[in-house]
Amino acid sequence: DPSKKTHDQHDSDMLHQTLQELSSGFLAHSQVTIKQACYLPSTVDNVPLIGRVTNYENAYVGTGHTCWGILNAPATGLLLSELIADGKISSFDSNAVQRWTPSRDLN
Repeated sequence: DPSKKTHDQHDSDMLHQTLQELSSGFLAHSQVTIKQACYLPSTVDNVPLIGRVTNYENAYVGTGHTCWGILNAPATGLLLSELIADGKISSFDSNAVQRWTPSRDLN
């Protein structure tokens, strides 16, 4: 029963520490603003991050889809597979791809 799920401080701290280590350039000094039992990945502009991680040659991300992650997973997988295998995206409009780029300004 999801309504009985409770927040665990240790799990929150471990998740935040792990994310800080994985993305030290962006999250090293980040602060958790909300703690809850279930995590729903989203961005401040509510647009997913899909593409190559800035300043890393072989790191890619596909996250921030909120509750639409399961429905958008096939398209995100296709986009990332093209980018990784071919070095370019051919199945999507270039304007849309720019909208999803992890290097966009999220401030």
